[in-house]
Amino acid sequence: METEQKVRENIVKKTKMEDNLIYIGQKPLLVYISTMQKMLENHDIVKIEALGKNISKAVDLATNKFTSQFIKINSIKVDSLEKVNSRDNKVYRTSKIMIEISRR
Repeated sequence: METEQKVRENIVKKTKMEDNLIYIGQKPLLVYISTMQKMLENHDIVKIEALGKNISKAVDLATNKFTSQFIKINSIKVDSLEKVNSRDNKVYRTSKIMIEISRR
């Protein structure tokens, strides 16, 4: 089992800190908070992106008591994506959110 520090390092590597984009997935919220803080040290603007059921975690990341003290929300974009299931060729719609934040 990975330690919390290793998980944070892996997320930072996967998100490529030069890309200033955090994809929200199944990791605990505190891991994303740590990642966001590290990214804000290197970038003026950081984007948080989530799909489907992870949208609530992205909103929590941008508005929780740990982060709201040192960031401001610049913009929020909501969209939906159409995906084709390869098994049954049905088209499914998935909600998407992009939250752009910066330091206060």
